[in-house]
This record gives sequence, structure tokens and C-alpha cells, in this order.
Amino acid sequence: MIPEPFRSEADRLPRPLRELLEAELAAGNSIVEVASHFPAPPAGVYFMLARPVSTRPRAPSAGVAFYHRNSSQYAGEFHDGERFFFILEAPLPPEPPPDMDAIREALEAQERASRRRLGLPEHADASRSAESSSPDLERVTPATAARSAFDRFVDSMAIDYDKWREGIGYDLDALAATTPNERATIEQMLLPHATRGWRDVEALAALATDRAHDALRAALRDGGAEVRAAVVRHAPELVDEEARTDSLVRGLREASFFGGLSEMLDDAAEFHPPAVVDVLFREALQGPGDKAVHCAALLFHVHGLTEEPFDWEHRPFFLRFNTDDRAARDAAFDELCQRVGVDPARYR
Repeated sequence: MIPEPFRSEADRLPRPLRELLEAELAAGNSIVEVASHFPAPPAGVYFMLARPVSTRPRAPSAGVAFYHRNSSQYAGEFHDGERFFFILEAPLPPEPPPDMDAIREALEAQERASRRRLGLPEHADASRSAESSSPDLERVTPATAARSAFDRFVDSMAIDYDKWREGIGYDLDALAATTPNERATIEQMLLPHATRGWRDVEALAALATDRAHDALRAALRDGGAEVRAAVVRHAPELVDEEARTDSLVRGLREASFFGGLSEMLDDAAEFHPPAVVDVLFREALQGPGDKAVHCAALLFHVHGLTEEPFDWEHRPFFLRFNTDDRAARDAAFDELCQRVGVDPARYR
């Protein structure tokens, strides 16, 4: 079942991964790419499939580890214990953007209700003359030039694949140009999504209202690792040392790459009280291999052995942590502790 151009690379796969590849091809899946670069090292190889694996559970099993990534590069990975050989699933399509027509319709309904409460005509066109003759009357919605700023911000909330990949946030310049009543409407849109992602956190921090701050405090308590890191980054005035430490400790324990771990590692590089350093040691010893590599690198940095959080000069040593072999991980950890001057027994 394996096409001729890929047979030599397939012959290098460990038996469990070779069997998985053959089963998928027999079930109608296909190969879209074969290469020897990230996540496989040059000495390894990966096969990327066109569709998610269907012939076996997407979970670890004997001889095969599994992680669900859903990144822009691939969706899931099956690999050997040394992380040299991989079967990858092609990235999933991005979630559909918000229904902007539905958003505008809801906003227009809110506008009409607000006008009724203030005794104004329901439609902006019917009240332009009244508004222009009453300069002290606050405009509830945008029958003015500021409407374009409101629309620009609402439009920016539709995150397509390119915006997601490039890390483009909502249009904060447009947000700053909206009227007070428009910002109140935007606040209502954002508050239910305070724990959804960093973009909502960034926009709520820009609003800087009491309710936005309350939502951000709740997000720091209840949000995922990426959201909590965003609160620390965009609203540091709301985060005391105890809350920041608690968020980091939880994040370093629970988060994975493409799930907030990178943000947590960045924060830990700048802020590492004893509790944070302690969890870095524990994850270097016991965590998943990819996380352990970066925790080990960061421990070198916080102990003054490197100038960067990940010093590529020491990369061969850090990569020794990316193993499911318990003895090999223990040996790497012991050497790490020796080099930073810490007794490894305290973490066993």
C-alpha cells in the first residue's frame, strides 16, 4: 500500500508506526508529505496523512505515544519513544468566523432598545436632526463618523486562519475611537468571552472598566494557561505576586505546547519565585518529553548558566530529556541538578 517514492523512508519506521501507516493507507487515507525536519530530527522522518487516523484510537498504546496538537502545522502526532519517527495528521481547518450579520443584527436590536429607553426614535436616521440640535444628548449608537470605528472593531473580531496563524488581535485603535455607548456595547460582547483567548483579554484590558477588570480577575482564576498568561501580560496591575505565582505553577503543570505552555515559559523566564522553580524541576523530571526539554533549558537560565531561556549551545543536553526511557531521563536530570547545584533527591 505504500507508494514507491516513500518506501525507503517507511522501511525506517519502527514496526508499530509502520503498521499504523499501512492500516491507514488500506482504509483509504493518503500521504501528503514525508520529511526529516520538525517535529522529526534530521535523523528521523515523519509521514503526514491527509485525514485524521481512523483505524485505531487517537491515544497512546504499546510502542506508540500520541499527542493532540491541533496547531497550524499538524493536528495530532503518533511517535516512537525517542521522538525520531512520526505519523502526523494534517492540520484541521480553522473554526468558522463569527456570523457578522447575526452580530450586527443583535447590536441593532440593542440600539433600538436603548433609543426607546431614552425616548428617541428607534432608527438613527429619524433622529439625526434631534441629535444635532441637542449636543448634550449622548449618542447611544453610531449615526456618526464614529460608527466606522465601531464597525472596524466588530469586523476585527472575525478571526480567520491567517489572523490566527499570524497572532493578529482585535483592532484596538478602532476600539479607542468608539463612543462611550459603543464601548459599553462592545464590553457586553466581550464579557462572556473573557476566558476564551488572549484577544478578548487584550481588548478587555484596553477597555479598563470596572466590569472588564472583574472579568479579567475571574479569567486569571478560571481561565486556561494561555488566558491567564494574557491577563498577566495585558493587565499586570490586576495581578499580585501570589496570583501570578499560582497561575504559573498551574500552567507549567497543566499546559502543553499550542495550549499556553510557551506563554507560561516566557513568563517564568522573567518571574521565577521558588515555587515556580520547583515545578520546573518536577516537570523536567516527570513531564512529557517536549515540555521537559524546555523546563531543563529554563532551569539553566534561571540559575545563571545561560543568557537566553533556551541556549542552543546546550541543545544536545536539553534534548536528552525528550525520552520515555526512565533511566535516561533520570540520568539527564541528575546531571542537570549537579550542574545547577541542587540535590536531585528532593524531587524524587
